[in-house]
Amino acid sequence: MIGTRHNGPIPTPLKRRVTQLRQSFMPLCAWVGAIAALSVLAERQGEYVALPGTAELRTVAVAPLIDGTVQSISKDIFDSVEAGEVIALMDDTLVTAELRVAEAELSRQRSLLEAERRRFEMEWAGIHTGIEDDLRRFILDDEDARLDYLDRLVEQESNRVRVQRLGVQLTRFEKLLTERLIDEAIYDETRTAHDSLRERIAENEAALALAAERREWAGTRLSEARALAVETPEIEAFLTPIRNAVSAQEARIAEVSERRLMLALRAPFDGQVSQVLRRTGETVLSGTPLLMLSDPKVRRVVAYLDETTAFLPKIGQAVQVVSRRAPRRVLPAEVIKVGYHIEEMPKHLWSSPFSAQRGIPVLLGNLIGNNNLLPGETVDVRIKRSALPAKPAG
Repeated sequence: MIGTRHNGPIPTPLKRRVTQLRQSFMPLCAWVGAIAALSVLAERQGEYVALPGTAELRTVAVAPLIDGTVQSISKDIFDSVEAGEVIALMDDTLVTAELRVAEAELSRQRSLLEAERRRFEMEWAGIHTGIEDDLRRFILDDEDARLDYLDRLVEQESNRVRVQRLGVQLTRFEKLLTERLIDEAIYDETRTAHDSLRERIAENEAALALAAERREWAGTRLSEARALAVETPEIEAFLTPIRNAVSAQEARIAEVSERRLMLALRAPFDGQVSQVLRRTGETVLSGTPLLMLSDPKVRRVVAYLDETTAFLPKIGQAVQVVSRRAPRRVLPAEVIKVGYHIEEMPKHLWSSPFSAQRGIPVLLGNLIGNNNLLPGETVDVRIKRSALPAKPAG
């Protein structure tokens, strides 16, 4: 059978035409788009000067002000802390012993004063000498009020030492109870003792205030009597050693109170424990760091200008901080300080780990917007070329 002859070219199917068009023009379009994008990026890059930088990592060492033994540390690594929170406590044995000695000495002086009062009452029984008689009594009352105030102050300081110790223990026991490492009964016993002692301290504060008022009132009454009467040398001669001893104890109690405050190490800001350098029971010197705290918030960025640059940014100049973790996150900031020296950049900012780089440090602050930078992370800082000083002629 003879086939039919076709006149002219055989038509190309539509599907094949679409395939040929896609293979011919789509690569061309992709190249044109890529070139256009690169041109835009190059133009934008040319608009900015890029600087490597680091989000500032703010760390603080918590150290005791006095030599001693670490009694307890209530926080562990990566625990969160609040400003003013007690995170460690030095041993309070010496402070407690000194308060007991002061209490015993005050008791001795009170006994001497009471003996003099009784002698005075027996000697002047049935005899009324007017204002001089009142003056002797007022002198004894004034010293008695002073001793009563100091007695209550020593008791209050002793209670504060104990409640401070129980407070740190309670904080540590709370975490151990959460992790089921201690019995709940131990925690409840410590909490009850702590709360009871806090209530006693609150009650003693009121009593201490009344004792201070009585002391002030006795002193005022004595001053008024002295203005109207002649001094009595016999009682003054006896009370002078007692007054000196009580004054010495008063100064000693004030010193012990200051040392008690130094035993508690408090967090200077809200943050996180980044390192625990010492443990309970270790003996350390004053200034020896026990813990390291890190601030979780980034407040400043340190960037570095290339050491070959001829210009420096101005204070207050606007910049952009770009996180390398999230390149789309751009934070407006401004230059707050410029170093007029050249120093070695941190190693993680080097272009090559085998070639050290140097630069001019620039401190950036006033970060605007939602600051989600991580302390210590690497960032890129962009400064507009138009904002830089013009190059001098010649």
